[in-house]
Amino acid sequence: MEYQIMGKTATLRNEEPQATIVDGREFPMEGVEMFTSDIAPKAKDNASLVNKLPIELLLEIFWRYVHGEDICPVPSHAYKIPTSCQSSGDPVRVSQVCSLWRAIAFSSPTLWSTIYFNTTVRSHFDRLSHHIHRSAAVPLTLTIDMQRIRRPKLFQPGAMQKALQSALAQLPRCRRLYLNFSWEMQTWLVQNLPPTPPLQLEEFSAYIPGWSSGSRSTLKLCTYLHSSPRLLAAKWKGVHAFGRTTELLVQHIPRDVRVVEMEDFHSLDDLVPFLKGCERLERLSSYISKATRLQSPALRLDHLQSLSLSTMGNLAATLGSLTLPSLTELTLDHFWDMGHAGVLHADIGWAALLAMVERSGCRIQRLTYKRNGGNNGEDPYVAEEDLLHTLESPLFDSLTYLSLEGSFGNATLMGLTLLPGHRKTLPGLKSLEVKGCWSTDGVWSELVMSRSGQALESAHILLRGPSQSNFSRDMMLVLPSVDVHAEWRELDHKTGLALG
Repeated sequence: MEYQIMGKTATLRNEEPQATIVDGREFPMEGVEMFTSDIAPKAKDNASLVNKLPIELLLEIFWRYVHGEDICPVPSHAYKIPTSCQSSGDPVRVSQVCSLWRAIAFSSPTLWSTIYFNTTVRSHFDRLSHHIHRSAAVPLTLTIDMQRIRRPKLFQPGAMQKALQSALAQLPRCRRLYLNFSWEMQTWLVQNLPPTPPLQLEEFSAYIPGWSSGSRSTLKLCTYLHSSPRLLAAKWKGVHAFGRTTELLVQHIPRDVRVVEMEDFHSLDDLVPFLKGCERLERLSSYISKATRLQSPALRLDHLQSLSLSTMGNLAATLGSLTLPSLTELTLDHFWDMGHAGVLHADIGWAALLAMVERSGCRIQRLTYKRNGGNNGEDPYVAEEDLLHTLESPLFDSLTYLSLEGSFGNATLMGLTLLPGHRKTLPGLKSLEVKGCWSTDGVWSELVMSRSGQALESAHILLRGPSQSNFSRDMMLVLPSVDVHAEWRELDHKTGLALG
């Protein structure tokens, strides 16, 4: 790689870090001092021993400071703007340390290739143009966070609108794109899309609450973002779609896509024709509002590794229609239907899940189950017996991570406790999280102790009710090899909220 540093050409050999070439001269690793003194003025701001490091190592340090370990990992939810796409460090600050650092920063476009633009932060307006200029032609990771306009008069032809237009003009350069636009902006946003499609786009996440799924604006935005032949991850939140509208929204997504998150697409039936063509799909997230009409089993996804389903009802029919031989991670978000009795749909379809696992021959390693909702402080009922029957099955012996959230009790903890002379439930479990459990530290300690000699590495619990116990501290002294953490939270029975 070649960089113009202090007016001289520096070639950085990533594959051969022992040497650096400057203006045709090769400097070995031990000649870094000679190299830095040759390209930088002899000034006090370059006297630091850090500046004697190889330039390629300094670039690596700057990169990790600006971008973090991962540029932008796939976010778990489409509607959350991933914080990792906000630069953990500012390249402007790097450039202000000394002349050498400024030369390196200004000569490295990749340091400026992650742009986070929030219309509520005035300083982002100036930073935007600086990043666009310094990033040259490098593919971008761009986040545009346009919240609801509280004072519409401010959105007049001026700084904000020009900055947004400048940001949107970069879409054809984007490799990763994250949009958060309210319904008030849909017409303006679509009208200002660049004529050139984003052919380099590999991943996008769009949160557009309040947009009409059947509107021309929504369909045009979907078609525009789905036009990239390189698209690997498509994530939508805020678009409520049914029937023909769903087909129109997904028809342009490349069939070799790896990740599809349709958080508000209310019918799996409408997605099946599209999903059948996605032979390389690895992650699917969807909201299911009604039972499927598909015949069992109707959908086989050979490469799907992660499945996340949200529902207020029962998923028995949905799970019965799926065959997923590669599935390793399953998330079930089970809302309480407040319009009915608390026990209605308490069983999300555990028997159907067992049948699906057996039919698919998959080995699930991570399971997350959430039972949320409630009305007037009342907790939704949890079908603990059905859950435990599922976990006790040998089909779940491959499980290494289990997370439970809801109104669980002693029955769940005791069911997960290993007892002498009994078959071991989840023998390979390494990490256990239980949030919102009505139990005591005594029952919890028995569970942790019974698994301490097995594979368990971490055990975290949130117990409801008051306690003055030093349980976590004592358990960590007794079991130094296990990360044990317990919290006690007294709840207001009227509101269900934590006190204090």
